[in-house]
Amino acid sequence: FKEKIEIAKLLDRIKVDVIEMPAIQNEAADSLLLKSVASLLLNSTLSVDAGMTEESVKLSAACVAQANSKRLRVELPTSTVQMEYLCKCKPNKMLELIETLVTSAKSYVDDVEFVAQDATRSEVDFLASAVKTAIKAGATTITLCDTAGQMLPDEYETLIESVYEKAPELKEVSLAISTQSELYLAPACALQAVKCGAEEIKVSVD
Repeated sequence: FKEKIEIAKLLDRIKVDVIEMPAIQNEAADSLLLKSVASLLLNSTLSVDAGMTEESVKLSAACVAQANSKRLRVELPTSTVQMEYLCKCKPNKMLELIETLVTSAKSYVDDVEFVAQDATRSEVDFLASAVKTAIKAGATTITLCDTAGQMLPDEYETLIESVYEKAPELKEVSLAISTQSELYLAPACALQAVKCGAEEIKVSVD
């Protein structure tokens, strides 16, 4: 707990744009941690995974309420395999869930991020539909994740350009990317994404 607080303070001191925290698992301990971090940050935006229910969105919003700058993240898979095996959702149900959770998050904070997990293994038409649904519901940042970490830089560029083409609304919000480095190409993919218009790159601190 203390180490997480100190890391958050250091990241805030060097003015990292956004500090991300995971979804609340242990309500007592995690809520205390989030509220503590929220009260300490002076420069950075505090972002928390809002979970997969309207109740978890409400709890997450309450925990970051005192932050100077706050964001709620709605993280949901958009690939067929992850939708079915992790969420037991068909595409239409997933779009409904995206709309419900983003709308709920927007009712608490202005800054809402939709994270398309496993975006690089998603069908582009459905991924575009998910992006459009999230933006219509109020998302101000869209993140496309290479969860598998197996996409080449040129392929990543093609994916981003395809989503821009099929979901022109994406140009009206901030595009973020998250890459894994199974092929040791995460930095190259990230740079290619910036070339295509990405404004935020997610990195990790061990």
